[in-house]
Amino acid sequence: GRSRQCWELNFGAARDAFPEQLADVDAEAFWRGVNRVKPGLIRVEADELTYDFHIMLRVDIEAALIDGSLAVKDLPEAWNAKIKEYLGLEVPDDRRGVLQDVHWSSGQIGTFCNYTIGNVMAGQLFEAANKDAGVANGMAPADYAPLREWMTKHVHQHGRRFSRDELLVKATGRTMDPAPYIAHLTSKYSKIYGV
Repeated sequence: GRSRQCWELNFGAARDAFPEQLADVDAEAFWRGVNRVKPGLIRVEADELTYDFHIMLRVDIEAALIDGSLAVKDLPEAWNAKIKEYLGLEVPDDRRGVLQDVHWSSGQIGTFCNYTIGNVMAGQLFEAANKDAGVANGMAPADYAPLREWMTKHVHQHGRRFSRDELLVKATGRTMDPAPYIAHLTSKYSKIYGV
């Protein structure tokens, strides 16, 4: 839903559903709007480019809690410092800071990193899938069946049979590599912001 291609194909339907709100907007402006980058305090509201900074903040704090270099009573101060360091933001209250996630209060420690790992893997898998002519040719007209079939063959049918890296090697030819994800973000946001 954040790709240019998606909105080139679907903007007409969105405008039909919201004719007044989108009367003076075209597909290009809408695509740029749904991809606006603006650091925010809330992880689940973060844009695609700053989301992983939210994850890094939590992973850094969890590591400090586990190694004993950070006491629980010092969490708000540590959180606020990390948000300032990573996103340049001041936290007005703990509700929009350290207390915003239910993970820690429900005993989930060490799970946040999985969000970024998933993003990195998705970038790598999508890059590999697009080397398949059927997948690449299907993307332009929004025919996602070839992509689904590629994912079923290379990923889904295996369930938990392989480790993460074994699966990635089988599907992409290499272990986890952030380069495709970084390339995706660089290409996309360079186009959006002209940098």
